[in-house]
Amino acid sequence: MLDFEVLKPLFCFLNVHMLLKHHSNDYVGWLMVECMHKKYNKKLKKVIVSFKYLALCCDEVITIDNQSWVSINCYVV
Repeated sequence: MLDFEVLKPLFCFLNVHMLLKHHSNDYVGWLMVECMHKKYNKKLKKVIVSFKYLALCCDEVITIDNQSWVSINCYVV
């Protein structure tokens, strides 16, 4: 998440709706991220439901320096 204070001039230039002009802080930026995340999830669910076939493959990946994460691949037909 980028600092809201850094992006505020850009938002003002673009006339972003409901932009706080005073007393802005990073909390407002996180609220914007949460709202965008909810919208993205709604759209993603609609797209996934439209698939005829969907396959997900999940593997644990461990690197040489013992870092690990989960690798997820999605195949759509």
